[in-house]
Amino acid sequence: MNNSRCKWFSTLSWLIGLWMVLVCPQYVDSMTSAIHTLYMNSYKDCKHTDFFPVNKNLMYKIKGDMRPYDATFGVIDCEMIFHAEDEDDRICISQEAIYGIELTDSNLILVALDGKDNSGNQMLEVRYKPSYWDKTEQCTTGPNLKLYLFRKSNIIPVSVKSALISLKVMHISSQKRKFYLGHYDCALRTRLLNSEVSVYNRQKPQVRPSDGIGLQLKCTIEFKKEPSVVNNSICIVYTPRGEPDCESRWTLYITDGTYRFDDDAVLYKLVCDQNNPKLTQMHAWCAASTIDKIVMVHARQKEIFFNDTGKERPEMYHVLVVDYPGGDASTLLSKIQRDRERDGQINGYGKMGDFPLWWLWILLVSLSFGN
Repeated sequence: MNNSRCKWFSTLSWLIGLWMVLVCPQYVDSMTSAIHTLYMNSYKDCKHTDFFPVNKNLMYKIKGDMRPYDATFGVIDCEMIFHAEDEDDRICISQEAIYGIELTDSNLILVALDGKDNSGNQMLEVRYKPSYWDKTEQCTTGPNLKLYLFRKSNIIPVSVKSALISLKVMHISSQKRKFYLGHYDCALRTRLLNSEVSVYNRQKPQVRPSDGIGLQLKCTIEFKKEPSVVNNSICIVYTPRGEPDCESRWTLYITDGTYRFDDDAVLYKLVCDQNNPKLTQMHAWCAASTIDKIVMVHARQKEIFFNDTGKERPEMYHVLVVDYPGGDASTLLSKIQRDRERDGQINGYGKMGDFPLWWLWILLVSLSFGN
């Protein structure tokens, strides 16, 4: 009887495991995806003898503040090297907050280099406040990124409270990349490599005071394909989030990579008009594969201040920007709809209702070995 029960547990557990891998591979991705936090005053993180691996499912948050047990109250010279596996891969660094870096001691410098050593091109350099990084994201031209926080004079102690750092390091294909067509991401130029990038009309008001800052009347973000995916098409999937808010009389444009708005340059146009049925419909659009870059523009006809949410609701739409093989918009739309429906039915991360399916699998495997 015990042998029979053991075989039953073993068979059922491995069948569930096989179903998870073959039918719903996103469950496996979600089980292996991770966000790690690294601290730039941690001996463990800063004296790491190898690189930190970066892939689609593994990203890092970079902090300057105290890490328990293995950190100092003072700033140490800190070097971190990140590496993606493939030579064609790229790594992106972004600011997690509006101002993701503030150094309040004149003895501190933070740099990011496009490469694994000091010979790489400098991507950012921040010194004593009011020095700041004026971009929200920048991606490498190769598979390596180096972060280096150091003191100009290592004999002068610096309090860790002087290094306010809030950055993210992620793979260019990470689904965690996110931009807003409001203020801080305007005029951004970024790249795509098997990417799924989320774009919203504007972010929610921040904790920090931002009175007197206006949203850009014409906010632009440029997306360019990497050469290794030249046959992919740049596509978007538009999803409304609630009722459309047309108070600012906005229009969403996609151009052929230029900053013109004549009929020859505009490839896609969505006017915020209550009578426009596309505003309330999820839909997809793809550029021809010969177009290697697009410019997305959110144009407003009414001035709005950053903390004023009454004239244009934050995150009222979501646009997924994808460099998609084949370039068929209907196929892409069906794929995204299936993914979202599956996530909704399973409740994300391999859950059925509120019970995590992969925990059931682990439990069954444990019982089979225990018997």
